[in-house]
Amino acid sequence: MSGQAKHLPPLPAERALKVTSGRKDGFITNLDVKSAFGSVIELGADFPLNGGWFVGIDARKIVVKTKANGVLPAFGGAAAHADGRLNPLVLFAAVGRRF
Repeated sequence: MSGQAKHLPPLPAERALKVTSGRKDGFITNLDVKSAFGSVIELGADFPLNGGWFVGIDARKIVVKTKANGVLPAFGGAAAHADGRLNPLVLFAAVGRRF
């Protein structure tokens, strides 16, 4: 490496899958949260250090939309419906060695 940052591809786009495994809530019964696909945009770089070591940083923006349904026993069994959107920004930092 020449001492300059080695960048990952400019803005790679990926697909994300949100899989719902636990469907329990104390306030809502018969909770049904749908699994969903979403988008991921990633940007990162590796910065070389001495002796083959490097520091890497990476940021990923994830956008997933999902739906949920259930019953509200505290409100006489009224039906509940929700459209949800998950959009976290996930930051990574790494130290590694190339060999």
